[in-house]
Amino acid sequence: MKRYVVPPNSNQKLFRTFAYSCIGLMLIVLALSQWEWQGLNDRVSHALGWGAVGLLILFMGGVFFLVVKNSVQSVWQKVAFDVADQKIIRLREGWPSIELALTEIQFLGESRTGLLVQGGKPLKAFVIPRALCDFEELKQQLSAYCKVTPVRSRTSLLAVLPLTLAIVLYAFLLLSKSGVIVLSAGVVALLFHASWLFSMRKVLARTRSPKAVILAFLVSWLVLAWIVYQRVSSTFIY
Repeated sequence: MKRYVVPPNSNQKLFRTFAYSCIGLMLIVLALSQWEWQGLNDRVSHALGWGAVGLLILFMGGVFFLVVKNSVQSVWQKVAFDVADQKIIRLREGWPSIELALTEIQFLGESRTGLLVQGGKPLKAFVIPRALCDFEELKQQLSAYCKVTPVRSRTSLLAVLPLTLAIVLYAFLLLSKSGVIVLSAGVVALLFHASWLFSMRKVLARTRSPKAVILAFLVSWLVLAWIVYQRVSSTFIY
């Protein structure tokens, strides 16, 4: 019998590197912004604003991707697959096992996520994640009993909605000439950015270096607050 499992999370180093890099870049932008009181022209100031927004979008998108990937991998680490006696058995913590004879496999669908296995009577189905150790080896064993069919994965709109909303808010913040719209977009963007940290507190608590990510979030929030202040100051006439 051979057991196939998902290896421990290997994204921690990437997570830390990305967080510290964003902190450094955002601090540089904040330092450059201090030159405005020394005669920084509008074109350079505008370029700094766009650069800061680009960093914010990069940071939020990167963290969103890494957090989702980390969460998905954490779920898959609770799953294991045993192959023995011409059967494949899916084991999952807190769930009943699924046992399927290899000769009863009726469908093998391969996508970017992994391998969808269906077969048996009554019909049984489960997914073998691509992150599995020796995934190709297991795929070859199963393909000897059923042809592998490519399956196109569908991307959920809900998955990209938060990032899309952030981009729209930043666009209103930078492009609008109405003080009311700029102020409203800025306040919503600040609240939205803060809600990200609040909603991901449980995920960050499971990482090895949550302080780095939290610090990056705080610095990015300060950069956003500076952008809001500059835009509100330039659009409202006192």
